[in-house]
Amino acid sequence: MRLKLEEIEVGGFKAFSEIKKLRLNSPVVVIVGPIGTGKTTILEAIEYALYGTLYSVKYRKELKSEDLINDFTDRIKIKLALVDSSGRRYVVYRSRSRDSAEALLEVDGKIVEKSWSKVDAKMRNILGIDLDGFVRQVALRSREIEDIIYGTDMQRSEALDRLLGIETLESIFRGIPLKLVEDKLEMLESELDFLKARLANEPSVEEIERELEEKKKKLLVLEEEIDRKKKALIEYEHELEKLKGKEKEYESLKEQEIRLRAEIKQIKQRLKKLESFTPTEPADILFEKAKSSIINGLKETMLYKDAEEVEKIEFSRDTIDSALQVLNAKIKRLEASLEDLNSELLEVNYQLASERNKYNLLRRKLAEVEAELYTLEKNYNTLRGLVEKYGSRENVRKRISLLEVEIEKLEKISEINKCVYNLGRSVISTYLKESSATCPVCDTELNEQQIKKIEDKVNLIKKEDVFLKREKLVKNLNELKRVYVKLSELEERMLRKNELELEKKSLENEFDEVSNNIEELEELVEEVNFK
Repeated sequence: MRLKLEEIEVGGFKAFSEIKKLRLNSPVVVIVGPIGTGKTTILEAIEYALYGTLYSVKYRKELKSEDLINDFTDRIKIKLALVDSSGRRYVVYRSRSRDSAEALLEVDGKIVEKSWSKVDAKMRNILGIDLDGFVRQVALRSREIEDIIYGTDMQRSEALDRLLGIETLESIFRGIPLKLVEDKLEMLESELDFLKARLANEPSVEEIERELEEKKKKLLVLEEEIDRKKKALIEYEHELEKLKGKEKEYESLKEQEIRLRAEIKQIKQRLKKLESFTPTEPADILFEKAKSSIINGLKETMLYKDAEEVEKIEFSRDTIDSALQVLNAKIKRLEASLEDLNSELLEVNYQLASERNKYNLLRRKLAEVEAELYTLEKNYNTLRGLVEKYGSRENVRKRISLLEVEIEKLEKISEINKCVYNLGRSVISTYLKESSATCPVCDTELNEQQIKKIEDKVNLIKKEDVFLKREKLVKNLNELKRVYVKLSELEERMLRKNELELEKKSLENEFDEVSNNIEELEELVEEVNFK
C-alpha cells in the first residue's frame, strides 16, 4: 500500500523536550539545521511511531527503550498522520514512560487497535515491510551514508553489506557447521554414484517405453481374454443351473428306458417265438399277453393315447392281421421312445464333460492360488519377525518422527555451539594478540576473568561429541525408514494374502460341488450302460 506522510507531533523524545509539530504533506520536505538540533530525531520519531522501536534499539543494541526519553521529561509522546492513495487517513499515537507504554491506531477517525503489540502488527501489515526492510530501503541512517561517502574501503564495504542484507547471509554462512555440509555432500555423492552404477545396467528410456507399450498391448489382450472367460463362466454357471433342474427328469427317463428296454426285449422274444414255433397256448391268450406288455410299455413312456388304442383291439380270426399291424406300429413307437432316451443319455454325457472341464479349470486355479499363498506365507513370517523386533508400522513411524526431532535439535545445538565456539576463539585470539578484547554482543571491555570463562566454555564445546551422537541417530533413522518401507510392502501383501485365502475357500467349495456333480453323473451313466 502506498502511504504519504501528512504531519508529525513529537515531544519528550531524544532531543525534543517539548512537543513540536511538523507538516510533511508537501511534495518535497527538506529539514535543515546545525548538528544536535534534532534532524535525525525527527526521522527516528517517524520510525518509532510506525514500528514502536528503533533499529538501533532492537538490532544494534546501542540504546535501550528508556534511553529514548528526554532527560527533562518523563514520557514520550508521538502522533504521526499518514494518507493512502484512496484518501484514507491513518493516525498513530505512541506514549511511553519508564514503566508503561500506550499505543493507539485510528483509521478515518475510528479506533481500530489499542494495544502496543497489535498496533505494531497492524502497521507492519499496512506498510507491507518490517523494521529491518524499512531502515535498509526507505529511511537510510546517517551512519551508513557517512560510511559510504567518507568511510574507508572496509567501512564502505560493511555499510553496503548492511544495507543489502549481505551481513545476514554471512552470519548464516558462518553458523553452518562445515562438517555437516561436507558429510551431507559426501553422502549425496555416494548416492549419486550408486544411482549412476545402477542406471548403467538398466535399459534406456526408449527401451523401457517400448517395453511398456508392449506390456500395455499384452495387458489389453489379457483383459479381453479375461472378459471372454468371465462371459463363458457365466454361461457355464447358467447351464449348470439348468442341468441341475433336469437331474430328476433324467433319473425318471433313465428308469423308463430300463423298463422299456426290458419290455421291448420280451415282446421281440415273444414275437420271434410266435413266428418260429407252433404256439403251445391258444392264440388269443398269446395275443392278450403281447397286448398287455405293449400297453404297459406305452404307459411307461406316457403314450396313453396309443395305449388306449391297443386296449380297444379285439382278437379274432378276421382281425388278427390288422391287430398285428397295430401292435407292430406300437412297438415301433416304443423303439422311438427308446431312441429319445438315448438322446437324453447323450445330453447327460455332454453335461458330464462340461462339469469335468470346469473341474479341471478349478483345479488349475486352485493350484495357482495355493502357490501364491505359499510365497505370501514366507512374507508373513518376515513381517512377524520385523514386528517382533521393531514393533508395528505405526510404532516405527512414531519412532522415526521422534528421531527426526532429536536430530534437528542436535543440529541446532551444533550450529549454536559452532557460532559460540567461533566467537569465543575470535575473542580469545584478539585478547592474546592485543591484551584486550570487547564483547561481540554489547561491545563492552572484557576482563581476564571473563576471558577465562569464555575459554572454559570453548573447551567444553570442543569436548562435547554432538556430531557422533547425531551420526548414531541418523544411522538408526535410516534403518527405521528402511524397516517402515518394508513393513508397508509386507502389509500390502498380507491384504493380498487375505483375499487369496477367501478366494481359496470359495474355490474349494465350488470344487467340492463340481466333484459331487461329476460323481453323480458318472454313477448314472454307469448304471444306464450296465442295464
